[in-house]
Order: sequence, then C-alpha cells, then structure tokens
Amino acid sequence: MSPRAAHVNPLVPLHDAALDCLDRGWSPIPLHPRSKKPSLPWQAFQTRHAAPAEVRSWPADANLAVVTGAISGLVVVDVDGPEGQEAFTALCAGELPNTPTVKTGKGLHLHFKHPGILVSNRTNLLPKVDIRGDGGSAVLPPSIHENGTKYEWLVSPDEVPLAPLPEWVLSLPVTPITSSGLFGGSSAVVQYSGRPIPEGCRNDSLYRFTRSLRHRMSEGDVRAAVHAANQEWCRPPLSHGEVNRIVDHALTQPDRPMNRLGVGR
Repeated sequence: MSPRAAHVNPLVPLHDAALDCLDRGWSPIPLHPRSKKPSLPWQAFQTRHAAPAEVRSWPADANLAVVTGAISGLVVVDVDGPEGQEAFTALCAGELPNTPTVKTGKGLHLHFKHPGILVSNRTNLLPKVDIRGDGGSAVLPPSIHENGTKYEWLVSPDEVPLAPLPEWVLSLPVTPITSSGLFGGSSAVVQYSGRPIPEGCRNDSLYRFTRSLRHRMSEGDVRAAVHAANQEWCRPPLSHGEVNRIVDHALTQPDRPMNRLGVGR
C-alpha cells in the first residue's frame, strides 16, 4: 500500500504534505510550530524514510522540513532576499533555473537534483546564498515562518522535475580568497565552495564571479579578488591581461531584469 493510500486523515495539511514527500522519495521530518528546529531526533531520517504511521503521529500544527542530500535525492539552494537572488542569478545566466521553488519567510528555496556525490552544507556560498546538501534540511510548505509568513510553492514539484544542480556550485573553490595586499586592494574577503577550476571553465567562472561581486566591492577590490581567484584556483591560471578583459566585460554589462517569479522587485 502506498503512503498516500495509507493516509486516513486528509484534513491535516502537515500529514498530507509529509506523505507527498514520501511519494516523491524525499525524507520528511517534523519541526516545532513556527520554527526551523526539529521536534524529534532526526538523525535516523538521514538514512531512512519515516513510515506512514510515524508521519500520522506527528502533531498537526508542526512545521515540516525535508532532509536534503542523497536520502532525498535533493539539494536546496537557500536564496535570502533580493541580494541573494541577484548574486545567484548572476551565476545562472541572469535568471533562476526552472526547478521546484518555495517562497520562504525571507526569500526562496530552489530544489535541485542531487548529483550523486557528497554535497556539503555551506553558508554564504555567495552573498545571502546557502546550500543545503547531505546532512542538511530545508523547510517546506505548509510551514509557517516565525515572522508569520506561510511557506508556499511558487513552482511545485508536480509542475516541473528537479533541475540539475548548477555545475559551478561544485566547481568553485573552498578556501577564502582575500584581496588584502594584492594589486593595492583592501581587506575584502570572498568565500567559495567546490573544486579547482579547469580549462574550459575558467573564463565563464571568472566572469560569473565578477558579476557576483560588482555590487558589493569597489572596482579595485573586484579586480583584486578575481585576480586572486585566478591565481589560486584556475588550472592553469589565465594571463593577467585575459583576466582584466574578463573583468572589464563583466563590469560593463547591464543588469538583466529580475526573473519571472518577480521576487525582490
């Protein structure tokens, strides 16, 4: 019998949503009302799915989350407000990917297909952008944020399949890069997550890097950070002149209109 067929109380939205998760192969967990804190020990649900009977025992007023990572085949990108959306879309060709998307209390959760390799949880991958991967969790509808906002699907998983996780999420470096002392820069620090950037990805990665920095640093600091990223993480590094051409192009391109969801307008 499927989890949906075993569900005997269709009047409890929390139970319905959690059983929908099971139907999709996701691992749901209950949270305290208006909270992101699990209401029971949830380590077990990182390696197994709850049974329908367990789901029906959860309090009807609980919030709901999904355990991200391989257990659910899911990675969630947490984009916080207009600043986070701007930084993320700059690395996604100017618009958000067409993938299941939740409107949160402060921004968006974009749901992507797990790539089949370990994806670490990271904060500030970009300004106001976090990654929920293996061992993480993300709040789902019909939860209510502590500020009273209801989590809602803007793009439902019933409408579109999970999009692949953008490759740059895994290809960008891990170590902080600082422009302090480089090319006359200041103490600006930029965090990245991932692996060294190989040939074939260097120009595009540095272009997107520059676009993500242009509103949060001076031009001099942007150049310093991009040159530092090139030397530290590109294999092999591009020439000084090529990096300058990439930065010049990225800084002079106009901003694109906000995406079709209209968040942050």
